[in-house]
Amino acid sequence: MIAPSLENALKMIPSRYALVIVAVKRAKEIKSNKDLFTTNVSDPLEQAFEEIASGKIKFTINK
Repeated sequence: MIAPSLENALKMIPSRYALVIVAVKRAKEIKSNKDLFTTNVSDPLEQAFEEIASGKIKFTINK
């Protein structure tokens, strides 16, 4: 379920727009390298939100 992960991810990345961009980029990485990732989550986007919420994903904002 994405909702709890989404709420926790918003604590890590306060901008919803930045959160979506980071999550989609990470989900694409997970999807393109499925053999490298072992997880019990079937949806790459859900996995991305969980990683962001747990602090495993770092990001920077370029201006």
